[in-house]
Amino acid sequence: MKWIGQHIVDLIARFRGDVYLEGLATTTESSVLVVGSDGKVSKNTSVGGDITSVVAGTGLNGGATSGVATVNVDATQSGIDTITSTDLRMGRDSHNFVDFRTDNQIGFTVSESQLITFKASGEIVAGSLDASRGVRMANDPASASVANVGTQRYRATANDSYVEMCMQTGATVYAWVIIKQNTW
Repeated sequence: MKWIGQHIVDLIARFRGDVYLEGLATTTESSVLVVGSDGKVSKNTSVGGDITSVVAGTGLNGGATSGVATVNVDATQSGIDTITSTDLRMGRDSHNFVDFRTDNQIGFTVSESQLITFKASGEIVAGSLDASRGVRMANDPASASVANVGTQRYRATANDSYVEMCMQTGATVYAWVIIKQNTW
């Protein structure tokens, strides 16, 4: 037998549209009514429970055992050893940051201008270079070419040392020009 409203009915009742239940009492029961794909209402006791604790892990603070839980990221992070992303930028704000978004290069942006770029080839691209100490040059074994115009190098032989610069010496001709030569 089933109760429908205040009448005992020994049949299956089907309702079209919305069904409202009024005057329901609060209970501590863990059963809930569920509707199956066929539209049948049944009781289910495997309902989820309340979250009883939120614990902040390494590098986080906050949490709660009741009410609203807030978790914050610590300002100092000593437990993180890897951060990777194909769209990673880190910095003070959107005007000053280190940019890892281009494959195989790292760019440094200051005041909205990318001033220095380190490339996987070893090339460092910079608008200008001011050094408060000396700048050491090494031997550039590359042939003089349009790609090396403006490059300076230091090289030495058995009794000589040279400071040279790659310069254009003709319409399509390039050479390492000696700036200074020392002989001993």
